[in-house]
Amino acid sequence: MDFRSFYQQFECAVYTSDKEFMNAVEKDFRESVLVSTKISEHTSFRRSLLYRIYAGLMQLFAPFM
Repeated sequence: MDFRSFYQQFECAVYTSDKEFMNAVEKDFRESVLVSTKISEHTSFRRSLLYRIYAGLMQLFAPFM
């Protein structure tokens, strides 16, 4: 555990030895990867200016969500 993870990157962790739960988490992760779209620096600049402004504003509120 480190200070930066808790207060700047808003991370948390869970420890469990429940194999069913871990299998469900892995299944969800793999399904999410299949429907995900890779975003690169090149593709992120193709988004509209309005979208980029909105995304930047939403990042300000991320700590409260």
